[in-house]
Amino acid sequence: MKHSLITDQLTYSPEEALVFYPTLTISGLLSGYTGLGTKTILPRQALAKIDVRLVPGYEPDKVTKLLREHLDKNGFEDVELELLTSVMPFRTNLEDSFVKTVIDSAKKVYGEDKVVLEPNSAGTGPMYGFGKYLNVPILGSGTEWVKSGAHAPNENIRLSDFYQGVEHMVVLLESYKDS
Repeated sequence: MKHSLITDQLTYSPEEALVFYPTLTISGLLSGYTGLGTKTILPRQALAKIDVRLVPGYEPDKVTKLLREHLDKNGFEDVELELLTSVMPFRTNLEDSFVKTVIDSAKKVYGEDKVVLEPNSAGTGPMYGFGKYLNVPILGSGTEWVKSGAHAPNENIRLSDFYQGVEHMVVLLESYKDS
């Protein structure tokens, strides 16, 4: 029996989906008896915490409304939905000269073939406010490695990566001396 992936029916790749489309993640589930041992019970309620990573063109209130409509349309009118917090999505124009400056400085430190430009991050931060109200481009520069365990209990960073990240910031700032 071949298992189908949720992305099998899409007209774009899973990699494109992670960068250019919103995602919905079940962060936690709680229901029924969760203590030691076993019990045969029918849970009266269940709780799910979800998060939705938005991309430009999507707004938290609109997505919440669409999710409510989707639940109602599929027979889940009794499911309570509460928006706990929200952040507007933001993406710097990749044609901005700042992007080239950051890429060039990163190549000097990490090497020509080691720099990866991701149009947006799965993380959350204050980029929208800075971009919209200060009208400045914003980019992040990572210092992690594949086994850094980002956001896991064993999250870590190698000292060599940390120092290389500091070096990148120095090279980036020095590039402004000449401009």
